[in-house]
Amino acid sequence: HNNAYDLIKNKTATLSRVITVRDDIMNFLISKGLPPDRAFNIMESVRKGVGLTEQDEELMVKHKVPDWYITSCKKIKYLFPKAHATAYAIMSFRIAYIKVHYPLYFYADYFTREKSGFEYEYTGLSFDDVKNMLQSFKIKYDLEKKEEDHLKVLEVLLEAKERGVKFLNVDLYESEAEVFKVKGDKILPPLVLIPELGEKIAESIVRERKNGKFLSIENLLKRTRPKPNKNTIQFMKENKILDLLPESDQAILF
Repeated sequence: HNNAYDLIKNKTATLSRVITVRDDIMNFLISKGLPPDRAFNIMESVRKGVGLTEQDEELMVKHKVPDWYITSCKKIKYLFPKAHATAYAIMSFRIAYIKVHYPLYFYADYFTREKSGFEYEYTGLSFDDVKNMLQSFKIKYDLEKKEEDHLKVLEVLLEAKERGVKFLNVDLYESEAEVFKVKGDKILPPLVLIPELGEKIAESIVRERKNGKFLSIENLLKRTRPKPNKNTIQFMKENKILDLLPESDQAILF
């Protein structure tokens, strides 16, 4: 807005003529007869957001560069090179293809990248629940950083729910430490989503379970370093993550 968008909307210029990438500036100025070195220097100045010097403007006017083009150069704050912009476009198509044809993998990867904004309770929310939570965030004027992270995740979660994506409960033996993964036709959340568990404890659990199953909650606490605190253990009990484990090793003997 207030630059290329408006120029196209007002039919001052076409999409092929407005400035979209750095290379556009240098190629256009050379086509107008400016010396290549001056065209390059102007391009560099504009793409960094520095704008134009009086000498630059005089040279551009002398070579009949349109007024709208000169004004556009003054408004630009930063520009991608064409190769960079093309790479982003290709990447966007790839991501879009995965999102359409492999939605579970797309959302698992997205939530892994944004797990700081993903709360354990989100896995069990319905479409309407997510929608209501989003509304509660959006009516607030000033969001804290954590709330902004939640908002971003909830917007994508709403879309995932609308597409029928479902989540499994965190599993002591199947969940990864920090990565959401696809299991069957659902997404399995990571251990790190458990409140107060933390990355190091999650990694410790994954490392220890490779050495054999946990015999009891007491055994779990002995084998993990650092170990989960009482609140975390209680949460895991309440959410059926420790369902099959007795309290102590002694209970196994009886």
